[in-house]
Parts: sequence; C-alpha cells; structure tokens
Amino acid sequence: LARLQEQVATGRKFARPGQDPVAATEALGLDAILARNASYLRNGSQAMSRLGLEEGALAGMGDVLQRVRELTVQAANGPLPAGDRTMIAAEVRELRAQLLSLANSQDGSGAYLFAGNATQSAPFLQSGGSVAYLGDQGQRLVQIGLDRFVADGDHGAGLAARPAGKADG
Repeated sequence: LARLQEQVATGRKFARPGQDPVAATEALGLDAILARNASYLRNGSQAMSRLGLEEGALAGMGDVLQRVRELTVQAANGPLPAGDRTMIAAEVRELRAQLLSLANSQDGSGAYLFAGNATQSAPFLQSGGSVAYLGDQGQRLVQIGLDRFVADGDHGAGLAARPAGKADG
C-alpha cells in the first residue's frame, strides 16, 4: 500500500532503479533515443538555416550579375562619352567587390558558407585582377536521422571568378 501511495504521489512507477531494473533499463534507453532525436532535430534546423543563408547569398550574387549584364549592354550600345564609360567601370569594380563579399559570406557562428570543409578561413581571395578559391571541395554532412545525412551547403569551387576573357572549356 505504501508503494502504491508513493506511485500516486510522485506520478512514477518506481522511485529507484532497484525497484524495477527492467523498466529502469527501458527508461534509460528511451531517454537516450529522445536525446538523439533532439540532436537530429537541432542538426536539421542548423542545416536549414545554413542553406537559407547560402540561398540568400546566391540570390544576391544573381542580382549583382544581372546589374553587370545591364551595364555591359549599356556600355555596348552606341558611343558613350568617356565620363559615362568611367562611371560604368567604377560601378563594375564595386559590383565585383560586392560579389567577393557575398562569396565570403559567413553563418552566425562565423563559418564561411562556400569554403567546403575549410570553414575557418575566407574561401575567396582577390589578388590583382583575379580571384582565387582557397577552400576545399568537400561537402559538410550533418546527421538528421539514424541513417540519414544531408549536406548543409556547397563548396565554392564553382563560384570562383575567372580572369576576364577566360571561359569554361
């Protein structure tokens, strides 16, 4: 009767593991499963956040490239005064710097989005007239289930700028 009153008062079937060793073992196993599932949920949320930041950076790059196209068309249409060409060139230089900044975007913890597995250093470095990719081509995977892994971003090797006049083969 005392044990039943204790169960009713505490809301627990047993207060000490020795009272029901089998149930205690099962409860510990369930606690471990719940903790693991919470970890998977956290990993999934962080991956979605990183992918959202990457998507925003890529959208920004698309906007910058669209403006560069507009300026290129403007510069190619008819004769322009030297002052206009100088202004277009200055804006293109600013847009290039903006692209470099977007390519070196970081997440909330300071990890670079497009660096592959080398997330602690800036993946893109401008040297003279060209930009070099210093990250690796690895892809970070996070575990979101017992046997499920997803990539939380992409490396930036495909984003590396090429010197003017050079195209893909």
